[in-house]
Amino acid sequence: MYYHTALLWARLLEIKSKRGNANLNFEEQEFLKSMLPHEYNIPQPVYLFLKGIGEVNYATERSPVSAGPSTPRRHRVRQRRLRQTPFDRATSEFVAIEESRLRLERERETRQHNLEMEQLRIEAQRVQVEAERVRVEEARMRLETDLRA
Repeated sequence: MYYHTALLWARLLEIKSKRGNANLNFEEQEFLKSMLPHEYNIPQPVYLFLKGIGEVNYATERSPVSAGPSTPRRHRVRQRRLRQTPFDRATSEFVAIEESRLRLERERETRQHNLEMEQLRIEAQRVQVEAERVRVEEARMRLETDLRA
């Protein structure tokens, strides 16, 4: 399921990159660079579904909406078109999920680093205590030798 989601995201980003009014951010570009050059072994229905997603091309070059006078209905239609599309919402969700994953990964790495630094600090203290114990033991042995003599 994870791979299907990643491939869907790659397909959506590929479509977004081909749209004239949409620019990919750095993370999206890097994700596409890592995904597109590879061939993935996926079930044919998933492959066909992913390839079926894309821009609709009209048979004519003209837009299906005429450029007539503005009406309340036309205003509502225009407002609907200006709203965020499902593609944009899906892309935003995928980006948010990926950013959250990256943030959590950075936090985990920071915690791991702090844990390793604490282990090193404890090991250094252990070495110091051991060196002090050896020094005290040597002093005790010298003192016993001096008392016997």
